[in-house]
Amino acid sequence: MNKPMALKAKQVALTPDLCIVGSGSAALTVAATGALLGLSVVVVAPGRFGSLDGPAAVDALSAVAQRVHDIRTGVRFGGGPDAETPAVDLAAVLSHARDILAARSPMTAPERYEAMGVRVIESGARFSNPETLMAGAETIKARRYILLPEPLREEPPVTGLEPARIIHADTIPNLTDVPRHLLVLGGGATAIALAQAYRRFGSAVTMFVEGPRLLHSEDPEMTAIVARGLRAEAIDIRFSHAIPTLTARPDGDVQAGVGPGALTASHLLVANRQTAALADLGLDVAKVRTKAGTIAVDSRMRTSNARIYAAGPVASVGDTAIQATAEQAGTAFRHAIFRHAKPFDPLLVPRIGAFDPAFAAIGLTEEQAKAEGHAIRILRAAFADNARARARGRGQGHVKAVVTPSGRILGCTMVGPEAPDLIMPWALAMAKGLGVSDLADLAFSDASYGETTKRAAVEFLKMSAQDPWMRRVIGVLRRWS
Repeated sequence: MNKPMALKAKQVALTPDLCIVGSGSAALTVAATGALLGLSVVVVAPGRFGSLDGPAAVDALSAVAQRVHDIRTGVRFGGGPDAETPAVDLAAVLSHARDILAARSPMTAPERYEAMGVRVIESGARFSNPETLMAGAETIKARRYILLPEPLREEPPVTGLEPARIIHADTIPNLTDVPRHLLVLGGGATAIALAQAYRRFGSAVTMFVEGPRLLHSEDPEMTAIVARGLRAEAIDIRFSHAIPTLTARPDGDVQAGVGPGALTASHLLVANRQTAALADLGLDVAKVRTKAGTIAVDSRMRTSNARIYAAGPVASVGDTAIQATAEQAGTAFRHAIFRHAKPFDPLLVPRIGAFDPAFAAIGLTEEQAKAEGHAIRILRAAFADNARARARGRGQGHVKAVVTPSGRILGCTMVGPEAPDLIMPWALAMAKGLGVSDLADLAFSDASYGETTKRAAVEFLKMSAQDPWMRRVIGVLRRWS
């Protein structure tokens, strides 16, 4: 008697409205928005779901380092004799960072999103054809995909160095002692913030920066202020066109360079630009075009495959990779679901550096405006002239705005206290098409740092008042009045 043949169960594909590949905050925000609108959403998280460790740890370290610096410099304001050498308990600092992560964890737990109706799959992802994504044991055929994979951690250009001697932004909570001498590779915002924090904790710090300046694409006049501030705190900054040869020493230290000028450090911080995690996604099979290690997208974040969108460090608009994941993800979501979205404009995204003095910029720099052929006027206002900044001993830096002769704002860069917050009126004005004279009309308190924005804007009115045509108009009005 023949036995009945066992029938193999056919795998049923998931067919959500939206499938998001990513595990960071932007992926979570898009997933929650989709669920709120009643869409069926699947999130494939190749990394740890809701991972926010790196930015939170950097913020925590910078915040505590600022307090240490305030105590140390408080001698000028009558601080006690021990203020110059405050003790730093790194374990307590890192406990603060872990507390921040713990406070966020309920909001980023997979269970929270599953309760919203989001299907969470913690697995790698790979396209098997232009319409299908494989995630673990699941087959997904979504109407639309948004790719938000986390960037890969860049490994240091040295072999044989103990892992405990290598610091990345996301491994900060693992460090238990203040480094004796920290060697920093990179000149971006994260590299600067961590270099300054560890210097304030007592480490000797040397930075190797590829190129002629920090924050390589920003205004050199303004980045020079940042460099002066770091050097004033005895941070050694070395600019070059290439990182020196790194060697692991028998005693566990890392050596930079060779010969008499070689430098020896106890720890290595790698904070160069991160690369995109694209190799395992099967983009060639999905018919998604890549360019220079990034996914090529249009101004609405759509790839060469109309079903698939991409955003963040993995995506490039034209020849530019933009580190504005949240804004790009929002554009991708609106176009993927509603087929309508304003084109993503990288010039309207503030660029922030949370170190001291703080940095913020939006729009074009002076160099970029000239390269594009704009006729420009430069407006400046120093924080040293601001009453609040003077009272708090925070007069470093200034506001620098780039405007057209008619008053259209092309860009603004500022280095000084609370710059990441002070840039927002300029961002709003650019987004809404307001002119610099509109900022001059705003009422700012003399006791606020924001008054520096008004003084920069008023500089435009002063320039305009010197125009011969404007002088004639004023003369006519004076006679009639």
